[in-house]
Amino acid sequence: MDPESIESEDEQTPQVAQEDEEGFDADDAFNPFASPSNGDSQPDSWKLPEEISVNSDYVSEFSHEPVGDHATALNSTSTPASVRKQRRDEERGMDAPPSVIHEGSESETIVQSKRFFGGITHATSNTSFSTTQTTDALKRRLIVWASIALVMLIALILMIMFVTGSIGQNKEPSSANEPEDDLTPRERALMEILSGVSPTGLHEVGSPQKLARDWLFHDDKLQLTPQEGVSNTTIVQRYVLMVFYFSTSGPSWHEHAEHNWLEGEVCASIHWKGVSCTYENEVRALAFDNEGLDGTIPDEIGHLTKLENLVLKNHQKLTGSIPTTIGNLKRLGQLGLYNNGLIGGLPRELYDATYLNYINLENNQLIGGLTLAIEKLRNLEKLILFNNKFSGGVPFTQLARTGIRLLGLSGNDFEGTLPESIQDLPLLEYLYLDGNRFRGTLPSTIGKLRLLKSLMLDSNEFTGELPSEVGTMRSIEFFSMQGNRLRGSLPTEINDMAKLGEYD
Repeated sequence: MDPESIESEDEQTPQVAQEDEEGFDADDAFNPFASPSNGDSQPDSWKLPEEISVNSDYVSEFSHEPVGDHATALNSTSTPASVRKQRRDEERGMDAPPSVIHEGSESETIVQSKRFFGGITHATSNTSFSTTQTTDALKRRLIVWASIALVMLIALILMIMFVTGSIGQNKEPSSANEPEDDLTPRERALMEILSGVSPTGLHEVGSPQKLARDWLFHDDKLQLTPQEGVSNTTIVQRYVLMVFYFSTSGPSWHEHAEHNWLEGEVCASIHWKGVSCTYENEVRALAFDNEGLDGTIPDEIGHLTKLENLVLKNHQKLTGSIPTTIGNLKRLGQLGLYNNGLIGGLPRELYDATYLNYINLENNQLIGGLTLAIEKLRNLEKLILFNNKFSGGVPFTQLARTGIRLLGLSGNDFEGTLPESIQDLPLLEYLYLDGNRFRGTLPSTIGKLRLLKSLMLDSNEFTGELPSEVGTMRSIEFFSMQGNRLRGSLPTEINDMAKLGEYD
């Protein structure tokens, strides 16, 4: 077909050419990166009446390729159809179709028919290509999700293995490692007693409880056997002291401190270092001063039921909290845990140790405050909490129901005012409230503290004038109120403080 005939045919069918040019881009039909929407939505001009069907004779064996003159018409503005088609096939990695209908080999009717059905052919081929693209995209998406699911499954399996391994490391040894059947009758009898003292830790490798248990089983030269002239109290006492020993790094204590621990009777003629006993050979005191204790105070300490004095001071590496089992020590009179590294608050069980008359917890990292339950400590005379992180109000009314003589709260974050009821502490001799956040004016009733010897109120937020009633505190020896917002002059009655050595 010559160029003139092509031009005449274009002139005779301008509408079809216009529709092909505007409604469909032939290159896009073979573009693997074209949007699938190009094949999903076709121009209305390509829709056929329902009674018309596509004749397969006018479609090549490559269903997505236009054939004959229609291919020529689509590309007649630039390059012959066969060249453009071959180029597209090469770009797609395909050989040219084996059957190509050449120009001039068909009648005009066939050419017109092909032009009429060309849009349908392209629509069909484009839809097929779009479907292929959608299928490929779906496959890729399924592969991605399958990969993600596989990774998550592997991660879950690894997590389960890790958790299971951690539990296996932390749980008590299995019977395979330490079968109970291998215990001797003596060891079983000991276990029955020790399990009542230590609910946990007896099977935990490296724990102070297991180290103490094993020492009793194998290394204790006394080889105590229950019900053979040995009381349970003696066994418990020996075991608790050994738990304390291992909890505070006993093997690393200063040489002079370790002394005779692990040797002989606890309450022999030469007691274990730091231990004092009653006439009934029960531990009544445990005291260590800068002896190299490193660790924590074990809960088992609460089973030394005859303990009267517990003093562990000047050990910066003695950390952890105050055991709640302190409340079981009904005979405990003195609790001195100062200049250490203790943390946490005062356990409420502490107020159950109602025999306490001396509590010194200064220079730790303790927090919290004093509760109303402090009134239960009716024998309390000295409460020293210097330099911690205590806060909140001070229950002066409840303290008045104790026998308090020394109240040392310096260097904390206590707040509030001094109430009029301060007069209800008639036995008070030493009141140290400096370095807190107390505010307001001093109550005039403070003058009724006739036994008060030392009053320190420095570095607070007190305001107003100093009441003249302070002159009636005839026992006062030291009085300081620096760093407040007081105004006015000192009352002349201050000259009546005969014992006052100095005041600020």
